[in-house]
Amino acid sequence: MTSDSEGGLLNEYVGITAWSSEAITRRGQLVKLDTSGLGPTGINKYSICDAGEEPDGAAFITTLNAITRTYDANKEFTVNGLLNGIEIAFPLGDTHAALAIGDKVKVINGGLVDKYTTGAAWLVGKAEQPKTENEGGYVRVRVFKEEKTA
Repeated sequence: MTSDSEGGLLNEYVGITAWSSEAITRRGQLVKLDTSGLGPTGINKYSICDAGEEPDGAAFITTLNAITRTYDANKEFTVNGLLNGIEIAFPLGDTHAALAIGDKVKVINGGLVDKYTTGAAWLVGKAEQPKTENEGGYVRVRVFKEEKTA
């Protein structure tokens, strides 16, 4: 388990090893299966999920290079499954709506989340903690996936 201030999975570990198509800069960042092929080690590639795209998982770790201290693309990392009922701390965008406990949360660009109000979106769960507007950081979410078409 990790603390919600660090982002990522807050329950028992449920993940797979994957190959990053892009630099993963925040734990809990939402990712999608990259259909362009396999990584060089023969494992599936994942890229950062944007608004309107179906998320397939959340980054358990970043792709930080311990030597250069930069975030690298084309590197192994771990992806958490988005299993109904688990709790994950997802990263919020720099600008986001205020969240109350129980608010539905949607995917936005950069693999981040924000409060869902209306319209087409992929939902990833319900907030389990309040957040003030533009507070940033992470929000604890009880996971479920749902596509809203309008």
